[in-house]
Amino acid sequence: MQETEQPSNRATQQPVNKRAGIRPPWLKIRVPGDLDQLPVAKLMHDLELNTVCQEARCPNIFECWGAGTATFMVLGEICTRRCTFCAVSRGTPIAADADEPRRVAEAIEKMGVRSLQVLAWAHEEGMLTKSSLMLGLGETEEEILAVASDLRDAGVEIFTMGQYLAPTERHHPVRRYYRPEEFAELGEKARELGFQHVESAPLVRSSYMAHRALESGAHAASHVRGSGQSG
Repeated sequence: MQETEQPSNRATQQPVNKRAGIRPPWLKIRVPGDLDQLPVAKLMHDLELNTVCQEARCPNIFECWGAGTATFMVLGEICTRRCTFCAVSRGTPIAADADEPRRVAEAIEKMGVRSLQVLAWAHEEGMLTKSSLMLGLGETEEEILAVASDLRDAGVEIFTMGQYLAPTERHHPVRRYYRPEEFAELGEKARELGFQHVESAPLVRSSYMAHRALESGAHAASHVRGSGQSG
């Protein structure tokens, strides 16, 4: 994979922030409408639930919520960690909401989440494991693939890669923007390592369209069970 030239800082362009610099065109998202009008948005509002989609400022929120999926953030919207790359608010969490589990369960039931049957299968057969990488923090291709190989050797089945985007000037700076074709190439190399499911694109995030990963894992496992020999 060859190093690509980064967009120049032309006078006609304005950086998102000093640490993000000028974002290339493939990272610009067209907002398709009013997020608040989506059924998932109304459900989260009515049940007073937090989501990683909102708190982490995920760029895929319209796509995932439009597909009827979301990633819940439980025990409040404040994180105790101080990661320099994350948009989630940090500080001292408030007291746990004892009614939150009931509301999450109600939301899942109303959403008719497709992955529930897969999760039930996973409970019976063993848990699928997933790990993710953010790219653009100064890593090399060799380091990316070395980490991917280590994860696969450790038994990880689901692997995702996406572009790091500095949320504000206070967060870790972006060192490089990878082109979509570079993500595609890295994704193919990750698949060659034997992962059951790989998502690799600039806007991919850890929980991006997670039901696809679960369905892939269930399909792969059912194929293994079906190929067993009788005694």
